[in-house]
Amino acid sequence: IENSNMAEPARPPDDPELRNIIDKLANFVGRNGPEFEQMTMHKQRDNPKFSFLFGGEHYNYYKWKVAQEESPKSMDVQAMQPPTSESFTAAAEAPPNDPTADPPPPWLQQQQPSEISVEKLLANKIEQEDLLSQTGITDPSEGDFTNCVQPILITCSKESIANGKSWIFQFIQQPSNDGNPCMKVAMYLMRKTLDSVGVNFTQKLHILYLINDIIYDCLRKGAQELREAIEAHIIQIFFNSHFGESPESREQLKKVLKIWEAQKYFSDSVIKKMVEITESVTTSNQLAGGPVSQQFPASAAPPIPPAGNGNEC
Repeated sequence: IENSNMAEPARPPDDPELRNIIDKLANFVGRNGPEFEQMTMHKQRDNPKFSFLFGGEHYNYYKWKVAQEESPKSMDVQAMQPPTSESFTAAAEAPPNDPTADPPPPWLQQQQPSEISVEKLLANKIEQEDLLSQTGITDPSEGDFTNCVQPILITCSKESIANGKSWIFQFIQQPSNDGNPCMKVAMYLMRKTLDSVGVNFTQKLHILYLINDIIYDCLRKGAQELREAIEAHIIQIFFNSHFGESPESREQLKKVLKIWEAQKYFSDSVIKKMVEITESVTTSNQLAGGPVSQQFPASAAPPIPPAGNGNEC
């Protein structure tokens, strides 16, 4: 059945708030893949507003909206059937090269960084912030992630970085039935650079310092899957950290980028795109029509840590 000719299978909710939740979740799932839907189902399983995820009222409307966001050439009739626990378990347990497994989310697919425009990065940033603020959707392990990251945001000390890295590398080794743990780590790091979570520039810089040491250890330990998951999100992470900041703050980001470029932490095309971001004159005044957010002065930001040595930030 061609999507363009496919009528809505059911009326949208009359409740504007519920329709907004469904529409925004469908948009996010369509852009980021089924793993985000699984995380939402786990987190909101007791929330009646999300009964549409479990075959309840407005389920067909939700699936239609997801299909519209994904815009495939055709849609399997089976996709319109209510989900079962067995189907999600099978998808989670399928081996990486199994052709029957769910495809990776768009951010993990091989795409050309040169095709990622500033406008698209800004649109993604706004969408993610809006969705998270309205629905409160979070990773099921958010509490554990927060315990891991919070000391780094506050002090960025040698001990906090070391403890954070240790937790993350242990976490990705654990079996998971609700999504790829490497993907979850990368998505959480990305969310910590969203303005909706109340993180200031210095704290975003601390997230980049943590990423710096994680990638160093990935290369040393051969943890390629985690490195690739972070690389798939790093352009958005870097944009989130750069957007709307003062020239002094952007200079701090350039120093981080120079380390990544010298150490070849990411592919040349990804580094090139991040360089383009630092060279742009993009501010929230120019693209979003609002004032540049107040930030800590550059003198308050800690110096760049040498790659991978775990020194104080």
